[in-house]
Amino acid sequence: MKKFVFLFWAMMITTFVHGNPISEKEALAIAKEFCMSETTSSKLKMRARNTEWKSRYVKKVNDRNCIYVVQPGEDGAIFVAGDDRVIPVLGYLDEGTFDPNNMSEGLSYWMEWYSSEIASVQDYEQGSLRKEPMKLKGSVSPLLGSITWNQGAPYNKYCPKVKDVNCWAGCVACAMSQIMRFHKWPKKGKGTKTYTTTTKKFSLTVDFSKTTYNWSNMPNTLIDPTTGWPSTTDKNQINAIALLMYHAGVGANMDYNTNGSGASPLDARDALYNYFSYDSDMLFLSRASYTDAEWKQMLQEELSNGRPVLYSGESSNKKGHAFVIDGYNSKGYFHVNWGWGNRSGSTENGYFLIDGLLPKNSKDYGKGFNLDQYMVTGIQKEDNVNNFSYHYSSSSFSSFDHINKKETNIQIPVGGYTNESATSDSIRDIIALYDETGNLASSMTYFDYYNLRPRYGIAPYNKSIKIPSTLPNGRYTMKYMIQEKSSGELFEPRPSSAENGSAYLTIYDNDISYSTYGYGKISAKTQLTEGLRESEQAPLSQQMTISNAGGAWVGAIYYTMSSEKTGFSYESAKHSLQLLQGKDTVITVNDILGLTQSDDYCLRIYDDSGSVLSETRDIVVEGAPAPELTISEQPLTNVEDGVLTSDYLEITATFKNIGQIPYNGWIVAYLYAVHEGDEKTTYENLGYLDYLTTGIDVEEEATFTFSGSIEEGVANQKYLCALYDYVNGKWIEPFSYSYIYFTLSDDYRHYQEGDVNEDGTVDISDIVMITNIIAGASEFTDRSDVNHDGETDISDIVAVINIIAHPEKKAQRRKTEGVPEPPKYPPFEQ
Repeated sequence: MKKFVFLFWAMMITTFVHGNPISEKEALAIAKEFCMSETTSSKLKMRARNTEWKSRYVKKVNDRNCIYVVQPGEDGAIFVAGDDRVIPVLGYLDEGTFDPNNMSEGLSYWMEWYSSEIASVQDYEQGSLRKEPMKLKGSVSPLLGSITWNQGAPYNKYCPKVKDVNCWAGCVACAMSQIMRFHKWPKKGKGTKTYTTTTKKFSLTVDFSKTTYNWSNMPNTLIDPTTGWPSTTDKNQINAIALLMYHAGVGANMDYNTNGSGASPLDARDALYNYFSYDSDMLFLSRASYTDAEWKQMLQEELSNGRPVLYSGESSNKKGHAFVIDGYNSKGYFHVNWGWGNRSGSTENGYFLIDGLLPKNSKDYGKGFNLDQYMVTGIQKEDNVNNFSYHYSSSSFSSFDHINKKETNIQIPVGGYTNESATSDSIRDIIALYDETGNLASSMTYFDYYNLRPRYGIAPYNKSIKIPSTLPNGRYTMKYMIQEKSSGELFEPRPSSAENGSAYLTIYDNDISYSTYGYGKISAKTQLTEGLRESEQAPLSQQMTISNAGGAWVGAIYYTMSSEKTGFSYESAKHSLQLLQGKDTVITVNDILGLTQSDDYCLRIYDDSGSVLSETRDIVVEGAPAPELTISEQPLTNVEDGVLTSDYLEITATFKNIGQIPYNGWIVAYLYAVHEGDEKTTYENLGYLDYLTTGIDVEEEATFTFSGSIEEGVANQKYLCALYDYVNGKWIEPFSYSYIYFTLSDDYRHYQEGDVNEDGTVDISDIVMITNIIAGASEFTDRSDVNHDGETDISDIVAVINIIAHPEKKAQRRKTEGVPEPPKYPPFEQ
């Protein structure tokens, strides 16, 4: 028996704890507890109470205990895992004797495989492991009941001989025969089969149509109750069963040999249809094409409808075993008939799990039955009703990841498909697009209908497709579909693996992405390239890094900026983007937003569907860049000991710009009369003494003199003069350098505008002095700048002439045009 030996895998709960080996004592305790649960039969419970427990066998790998076979007395057996991270009980026999020296080939192989699985689990330090079986709804008692046939004598009586030794009947033939015995069908075979075996080159022919099967003469077992060995006395019974067994093998192209005979379960399905009149709706299914839940649901449906399932498994070294699954219980265990009727009726039939121990991300996952399990469903006598059960397997789409334009041809690598049904069908293949609601949005047909026979198919090929320009933006699922001619119905071939069953397509304007890796899955991070400052013209400079962890992606991204505090809300323009799987790109933006100073701006990045791509970024907007003046040292004045002996005040100060941009604007010297009361000091605003407009570069120093007369000054009155920065709207710091208190003396001299030589009158002598200053014959004096334009020139001579000509007019030295209003409060008034 070379092809199909059964393997069972266990299921696991999620845990991340490094496992501990199970001792023999612990295994006995686990088995006892399990036997007393509601899972097992009353017979096993009774034996568990009244007999001595013993560990009958320990399966080891590299000297590690992997499986304990525990028995309550001589009947029944519990298979306990040797690691506490997996399902404790892997399977159990309600009755029958476990003999490690005479195991069925299927169970022996299962033990070998399961022990290697558990050895891998013991080395597996992390991942999702299940520790409880997946529960099943309801239960079905073993459909085959006590049918316990075997592959050896006398069941192989009609099988070919090698040196007078009959070849084994084969596990596939045994499974087929037991299922047909359950149905007691057909009454008579049909057709003729001739073929030559592969290994021994036997030329075999059977005319099934000449055989009427004697079901009433086929007992459930050929065991002689007296001797405990297969009976050799009732020739009619032996002949009836052995003939059925041989016909099943020939129908399935059995490769006969004395050390094991092998056949394909797919050939078994076809034989049941072609020669034994079983239903055309039978399907040959691969577990790799289904999820665990789907697979078990199909098994349950078959068993619940009274149809035993021909099941097989094949490992990576191509050894396998075929058998029958004919029942299940609600705890997640399926009943297996191994086709190994033994001495005294011991069969090793029992309940087992059919899942793997290792998670899919482990390095050892999938080395055995999990990816190479098959079953034949729908085994029942022909009902002459076509239930449209055509089934096609496909390697589906080969992996691809593309971006293209609408109305442009693109090559899609299609995996081809095979007719896995039992009958021919007139079909054609179609590329279909389904929208996000599951509705068919478009279908593209490239071939006419053709008749496809069972087990024939179309080889993989590249299909050139062009997406219609009429399809709107959105996401679509691309499926490789089969259309059946008689019904017009579309159906999807099952892929040979659970992945790449579909491709994923996204349309955005004129761009289209195609991928077998799923839809694009993009995320975004942002980095500000410059700090944000308050300014109508300051840009938001940022780099948005967009990464794609999914399939090819087309679309657009944009960002928003908002502030609950200020009520500000901004949505940027959309940036179209194309990004293949695993790629990223950087988008740099410099947008003028006119942000105001705030610490609660939120920045988010979205795709064109409105999905948030980034974590919310909190943005602080600093104040706009500004100059900042300081006074470097104590200013020089003409005040002595707090007393001004003239009503003409001069202040010379050195300023430094320690800000971030040049200073361009007014510096004003404001004058206040100070009135000191018993409870409060008040300041009377007298306007400005002097002002200037200037430019001072960053980190530059400049010295300026502020001067002017104190009009209508009052003797012994206290005054305050302070320097004000009108660009930033504040008094210049440090305050100790930016103001001066003084008192006019009781005999102060009055300053008259135009009295350049300070002789008390304005006359021609002042004009002469200005002329000398201009000519360089006299030194410059601040009084010579009569019109206060910062220079002494001919315009000052004109100003003096006007004063002489119009003595009745009071000199107006304070220019008001363009000069800002004085601050409401001096530096010290609250």
